[in-house]
Amino acid sequence: LQIDATLADTARAHSADMRDRNYFAHEAPTQSLRAPLDRYLAVFNTEPRVVAENLYNVWGGPRKPSQTDIVE
Repeated sequence: LQIDATLADTARAHSADMRDRNYFAHEAPTQSLRAPLDRYLAVFNTEPRVVAENLYNVWGGPRKPSQTDIVE
């Protein structure tokens, strides 16, 4: 893994939105930026292989990560 400053800034913006609008969720109340995949696409404008905020919510991938994916 490596740090991506743009992705980190996107995550911080979502954190600030949660703080400012008093909610705590992967999904935002703003329809155009609702899901993590929406936020990713708004910044990078390209389809990712997978976007995951944790191991239980995965967007954009053809399948859920397997134990092998997690270990690798």
